[in-house]
Amino acid sequence: MTAPNPTSPAPNSLQRPLLCIGGGTMASAVVLGGISAGALDGARVSVADHSESKLAAFKQAGCKVAPSAAALLAGAPADAVVLLAVKPQSLAALATEMAGLASERTVLSMLAGVSTAQVRASLGGRCRVVRTMPNTPAKLGRGVTGIVAGEGVSDADLAMARTLFEAVGTVHMLADESHMPIFTLLSGSGPAYVFYLAEALEQGALELGLPAGQARAITAEMIAGASALLTQSAQSPAELRASVTSKAGVTAAAIGELDRERVMDAFSRALAAGVARDAELANGVGSA
Repeated sequence: MTAPNPTSPAPNSLQRPLLCIGGGTMASAVVLGGISAGALDGARVSVADHSESKLAAFKQAGCKVAPSAAALLAGAPADAVVLLAVKPQSLAALATEMAGLASERTVLSMLAGVSTAQVRASLGGRCRVVRTMPNTPAKLGRGVTGIVAGEGVSDADLAMARTLFEAVGTVHMLADESHMPIFTLLSGSGPAYVFYLAEALEQGALELGLPAGQARAITAEMIAGASALLTQSAQSPAELRASVTSKAGVTAAAIGELDRERVMDAFSRALAAGVARDAELANGVGSA
């Protein structure tokens, strides 16, 4: 029996070097999460960011670092994949800095509101762009990522993208890029809505006299339990809510107040506002 080669990549690991441009929250969630899960070899990952403080965690994980995208791409292996993890309004300046260095590469874009066609055109018109939208729970291996293929993307490119993002959570392959804005608002932005709810519940509990430490712990534990129930139950959210809401009980009183304030309508308007902002970003209006 042949002994395993300790230098061989793991079966579910990314087989190509990764060049990550941007060292912010989502870059660290995906890259450091991928390294922790064994999908990435830190020694084959390079990260570029103008901020030395952002690069510190990547250095600690064994990644090579660079002060700019141009420095990162110069002399990089031909099969290396580019992960764009910058703010969408930075694309034009970044494209100028890169000066066509990514034109023939596979590019994984995490740019909100920027289509695969826009990224492809900005980077020279010949790269293969896979648009992705992960969310911050990826740092705990509980992320949810949407993936859609741009022009010229191969099955191998998609399999590679899926390998990376499945290492930090679940993946949803989107058939049409027009679905990405609502996916972004539902999943990419979704943790913020949950944190908003937690903030409101915790504040309300504090105002009613519950000690701060208990208010935080109870809120967090309740949300985790409710999330698990929603994931594992065959019932719809409405059915699950009804099962908790006894007629004329305390929950019914609380839900009645939310209904009087039209909270569900507010969430619908919030998602619509986010989709509208996504369209503005796609047209280069304002900053993120």
